Amino acid sequence: MCSYDSIRISVSAYNRSVCVCPINKFGDRCLLIDTMCEMDKNLTCQHDEQCIPSDEYMISNQKFVCICPKGYIGDRCEIVDNKIILLFGKSIILSQSIHIHFIEVINIDIPMRTPLSTYK
Repeated sequence: MCSYDSIRISVSAYNRSVCVCPINKFGDRCLLIDTMCEMDKNLTCQHDEQCIPSDEYMISNQKFVCICPKGYIGDRCEIVDNKIILLFGKSIILSQSIHIHFIEVINIDIPMRTPLSTYK
């Protein structure tokens, strides 16, 4: 029998339930609780974002993955994403689309041009 918050999808050859567990549970019947995302929030995802425990059988040092909201990036959603706000005076008449070129210069390295972007 699967835990109440899991989904039973089949029965095995040995007449045992095959269960699909919710994110924070694991085990044959989804009765074990993964507390990795319940730990100190400074060590897991910031800004109360979705923390997904990693599969212990995966070859990875990451114990969890964060699903960041719009405006945040980083392994733990700890970095405020860059954004550019363009404001035009009311007297300027704009077309339906704008072509923008981004040129990134880091230290004294060769400038890197981002391909043409079109915004509507």
